[in-house]
Amino acid sequence: MSEEKLRPVGRIDFLDTKGQTGESCYYYSEEDFLKTVKEENYYGVPMVVNVFRDEDGQTIPLDFVQDFDPLPQGFKILDYKEGEDMNDFRRLEQLAKQYKALYPKGTRIELQMMGSDPRPIEPGTRGTVDHVDDLGTIHCTFDNGRRLGIIPEEDSFRRLTQDEILDEQSEKLQMAYIDKVNKEVIPCIESTTTDGTPITMLSAVMLSALS
Repeated sequence: MSEEKLRPVGRIDFLDTKGQTGESCYYYSEEDFLKTVKEENYYGVPMVVNVFRDEDGQTIPLDFVQDFDPLPQGFKILDYKEGEDMNDFRRLEQLAKQYKALYPKGTRIELQMMGSDPRPIEPGTRGTVDHVDDLGTIHCTFDNGRRLGIIPEEDSFRRLTQDEILDEQSEKLQMAYIDKVNKEVIPCIESTTTDGTPITMLSAVMLSALS
C-alpha cells in the first residue's frame, strides 16, 4: 500500500460526558466519512468533525457542513501532518474497520480492474463478499467460481446498486421458473400424448408444478 493512498480525508473526535475526546476515528473513504458524520449528527452525538487538507490546500467538498442540525461541538480543517501520528498498524486497523462496515458479508460487487494479480479476473465479473480480514482485504467468491481477495488500494471495484440487485434476483427467479417448467411440466405434457391423461388432470399437474 502506498503512503499516499493511506492518507485520511477526515477524523471524528467523539466526546465524552465531560466534553473531552474519548475516541478519535480516522476515515480514508470520503463516502464512509460523510455517511458517519451525517448519522452521528442526526442522533446528536457530541463530536468534533475534522477535515484534512493536503499539501495543495485541497479538502473533500465541504458543502455537507450546511446540513449540520444540530451543529457539532466543533469543526476544523487541519493540515494532513496533524494526522500523521498514526502508525501503519493503526491505519490498517481503521481501514479494516471501515471496510467491514461498508462491505458486510453478502454484499454484491462488480470488479472493474485488478491491480497486480498474476491471474486477474475479467473486468465486469460480479461476486459476493465473504468477509473482510483485519488487514482490510475484501475476500469474495465470484460468479465464475473463483475466490479471491480484493485490495481496495490496488483493485478497482464497485458495489451493485439496489436496482441491479433486484434485476439479478428477478433473473434468477425467471431461470428457476423455466427450469421447473422444463423438468416438471413439459414431461407431463408429453406423457399425455401417449397415455391419454385427461386435460383436467394435466391442468392440476401444471398448477402444482408452477406453484
